[in-house]
Amino acid sequence: MSKCAEQDIKGSKVVKFIRQVVLTMGFFSALFGCGKQDEASDPQVQLNETIQQQASGAREVLAQLRQAGVTDQMERKLEYFFYTNTETNASDLAAALAGKGYAGAYGPADEQSGLFLVTGWTTDILMSDSVVIDWSAEMCRLAFDHDCQFDGWGTYTEESGGPELPWSEMTLKEVKRDELNEQ
Repeated sequence: MSKCAEQDIKGSKVVKFIRQVVLTMGFFSALFGCGKQDEASDPQVQLNETIQQQASGAREVLAQLRQAGVTDQMERKLEYFFYTNTETNASDLAAALAGKGYAGAYGPADEQSGLFLVTGWTTDILMSDSVVIDWSAEMCRLAFDHDCQFDGWGTYTEESGGPELPWSEMTLKEVKRDELNEQ
């Protein structure tokens, strides 16, 4: 298990709203997200199908971002969301993401579901369709390898002024890249 600094993060009304959106997204992820969901199907076929579903969703989000003024020449940090059923899976995935230089944390998604949320922000990514779709496929594969579900991503427009790092009111275990190097 990775060494993590436990941190209580208190949120505003906006963060509370985002938490509700994330939990709702988790419900839809159970139906449409990336990860190991149906043990009866061929895992590789299932992974390829979920990669295609995420690519389709990414195209829709990118089209909306284009309408909001985010061009394919701009760079943005992407906020990512994964779900899993064990803290070990969440910790291992968070460590893998931190190894990519991403700022993130993990913890219980809520008090009742028994799921764990892994969330955070990437480094700057070029917002071209091909780069974002390739990144999304990479996240699907990473989720699959860690027995998690990639629920999707979001980002910000110029008007919103960039990412805010307090993810929610939940107690999350923040995973820092420097701590990974100490192990």
